[in-house]
Amino acid sequence: MGNILKQFYIFDQDAVDVENAGVSKTRDTAIATYLAIKADVEKVDAMLTLLDVDIRAYHGPNAGLEKEQKLYELTTLDPGNSIQSMQLSISS
Repeated sequence: MGNILKQFYIFDQDAVDVENAGVSKTRDTAIATYLAIKADVEKVDAMLTLLDVDIRAYHGPNAGLEKEQKLYELTTLDPGNSIQSMQLSISS
């Protein structure tokens, strides 16, 4: 009898490449959408609100810049979630 504690798996490089390409495409789309709306303060505020960020916490002379940085951070951390919210916001 063999050792039942041993586990085997098959590594499929093609499947990994396809998955990585999908993630890259999603990230690229999210960043392109971010770049399209970052100049409009109202759209940035709306997007942050959709992503559950309290925009009232940002005040002072650099509030706009801080909001842009927060939106960029959220876009790069979770591009899938942010791209869905951004597409909803832009289409509205």
